[in-house]
Amino acid sequence: MKRFQYLIALFFLLAASPGLLAASSGFGCEIFDCVACKAVTWPKQETLADEVRRQLPNLNGTIHILSTTLSSAGEKVILYDSSPDELDPQPRVAVADEGKVVAIFDAESNGGFTRLLAACEIPLENGRNAIVMAYRAGGDGAVTMFLFVGFKNGKYIVLNTLHAPASRIVIDGQGRFSMWWGQGSKECVWCAQRYNITKYRFDGAHFVPLRTTKGKQLLQPGDIADTPLTRSETARN
Repeated sequence: MKRFQYLIALFFLLAASPGLLAASSGFGCEIFDCVACKAVTWPKQETLADEVRRQLPNLNGTIHILSTTLSSAGEKVILYDSSPDELDPQPRVAVADEGKVVAIFDAESNGGFTRLLAACEIPLENGRNAIVMAYRAGGDGAVTMFLFVGFKNGKYIVLNTLHAPASRIVIDGQGRFSMWWGQGSKECVWCAQRYNITKYRFDGAHFVPLRTTKGKQLLQPGDIADTPLTRSETARN
């Protein structure tokens, strides 16, 4: 029944938004070389060692291995699916250090049907970063979920999990980003609307909201959600 409801919702969504169909076949940051955000350059292919593979429960589907610097020493972040169901792949985030998996996080949204879109590092301080993964969630794909993972007190932890309709995160610089999030509506989730823009800053433990303003222009939610992670011009310079 759950799959049937998803297929019906997906049919109407694609019929109403042709641009979303093209976006559903790729990632907002290409295959994690971060073309959109230009934060780091990750190799498109890495081999997952057998010793690491054996430590990943229910390993299925696509695997992306990212060399990151969440700790000062660096590590591998592994993004994978834990279910063979293409419609509901139940994504996971694992962290491996010198061949040992030291943390695994559930990246499934409460609404299910969660699919990985993109990932980027956000610079923090002392040469460390956080990593943010963007997912499309819900039966109609109208919700964007952002999962932030970092390193604190010798452990890899989830820093924040944010959900909002058809959203985008713009990395503004060290420890700062802006979240563009839609109002959402039962009548017309994908209709043009003025977006809320909430500024966040890293306080040493989490990203905390500072202030929210309302955008002046009407924006298409499909265009925003199709590029869930990007960087501001200020952060690129």
